[in-house]
Amino acid sequence: METREYVTALGRKWWLIVLIALLGAVSGWGLSRMVTPMYTASAEVYVALTHGSTAADLANGANYTQQQIASYAELTTTPIVLNPVIDSLRLNTTAVNLAKTVDVTTPLNTTIMQISATDASPVRAADIANAIAAQAREVVEQVSPTGPNGTTSVTVHMVQDAVPPLAPSSPKTSLNTALGGFIGLLVALLFVLLRATFNTRVGHQTDVARLTGVPRLGTIVKRRGSSPALIMLTSSAGSEAEAYRKLRTDLQFVAVDRTSLALVVTSSVANEGKSTITCNLALAMIESGVRVLLIDADLRKPSVAKLLSLEGAAGLTTVLAGKASFDDVVQRWGDTDLDILTSGVIPPNPSELLSSQGMEALLTRMRKRYDVVLIDTPPSLAVADPAILARLVDGALVIADTSKARVPQLRRTVQMLGMAGASVLGIVLNRVKSSDDVYVYEGPEIIAPDTHPQEAPADPRSDIGLASTTVKRPVDLN
Repeated sequence: METREYVTALGRKWWLIVLIALLGAVSGWGLSRMVTPMYTASAEVYVALTHGSTAADLANGANYTQQQIASYAELTTTPIVLNPVIDSLRLNTTAVNLAKTVDVTTPLNTTIMQISATDASPVRAADIANAIAAQAREVVEQVSPTGPNGTTSVTVHMVQDAVPPLAPSSPKTSLNTALGGFIGLLVALLFVLLRATFNTRVGHQTDVARLTGVPRLGTIVKRRGSSPALIMLTSSAGSEAEAYRKLRTDLQFVAVDRTSLALVVTSSVANEGKSTITCNLALAMIESGVRVLLIDADLRKPSVAKLLSLEGAAGLTTVLAGKASFDDVVQRWGDTDLDILTSGVIPPNPSELLSSQGMEALLTRMRKRYDVVLIDTPPSLAVADPAILARLVDGALVIADTSKARVPQLRRTVQMLGMAGASVLGIVLNRVKSSDDVYVYEGPEIIAPDTHPQEAPADPRSDIGLASTTVKRPVDLN
């Protein structure tokens, strides 16, 4: 993926990033509130030699004390110092456990010991630190070498008494809150970026033109509660019907300088709505007064006859097998300019029939007879039928269901059609959620009655003010 796609993904999920960051901050704050506050008090003692009259003696004494100060610090956390403190303060603990709450540091190049004690009570923390400092003074002076007259050579002076702290040393609520928010932000960013990297679903925002090299010609919105029916009949004034009219308009640019337009409609995998889109597109086409032929060339799982409530026993396979002529089996949609050639009986050799000279000759004749020829075909990744037919017409229209289509599948479909010598005219995104960035503008809904080919349905062009008389002209899909 390119940097621009990552930025786009972050922009679309900004609310999720903010939400997770806030949850992290709240978690950090909440955990801090659950922890018992601890207070730390510190006392300081100064260690010095008692002997030395010359500058050299004092220098040597200072060096000796600096060398020994680390040992004195270690001595401060041993039972010899801590047990008397426990007894004097009547603490309910042991020397080992008390040592875990005591920290003794010695600043570099000094002979000062900083004794810190941590406790849930600020007063007790100060008492422990002062008691340890006092006991350490006695022990250090006891274990140090004595001078010539038997006096101790090292003295320890209290330079700062510990006082009860006003604020707890832990937990650091502000720091934990900020840290929780930062961790939440990192997790959210990582989640969004990884999802953008590994999520190959074709969505409404997917740049299909850049990913596949062919343009997106249309977007069919799937609103909540709507069904994959013939929208051009059941809801001709709705936004979904307008999407088909827009697709019809976009296809006029494909038909520039052509007296007719013939294309196959396919998809990558099954159940992406290609047959429904083909039927609705055909109904949208006849609104503009052009002569349309809809051929069901899905000779494996045909569905056009069922969608349009037509007789499907005789059709394309009947014509290709030479058992009937085209005029004998073609069915007119009411009194409109839409003719339908159903698939007929499912043959054992669909690919051979579709690649026959008879199929090519039939398409050549139909292009002279109709302004638009729409051919419903099987999924391209399943069989080679769409590629075979797409070479005989102007190209292919690929349907991609945003709920199941994947970018690799879509790319492979385009590549396979191209390798077969077919032209991919464009991609139509199907079942796009209405919550996506799709604008909807609807008028009052007009419900068309159910129709049957033997019955004359209401002329669909009457809804848009066109006369019912058939208009004969070059391809003008508007």
